[in-house]
Amino acid sequence: MRHYTTEVFIVDSGADITSIKKEIFDLLELEYNSSTKISNAAGKDYKRLTALVQIETPFGESKDIEVVV
Repeated sequence: MRHYTTEVFIVDSGADITSIKKEIFDLLELEYNSSTKISNAAGKDYKRLTALVQIETPFGESKDIEVVV
């Protein structure tokens, strides 16, 4: 069953990837898609699971993006 919810996010247009809270991942009953390596500001690397989510912008554009959970 497909779930829809509206959440407000701050968009960092300089970020390499977007992240979502685990609570939202669980609420939407998403499935993990893959994994990726991310680095923090100190340069430490972490492996994190990712999911595909569909987003809609205020301009009515809709697209699937990969997010870190």
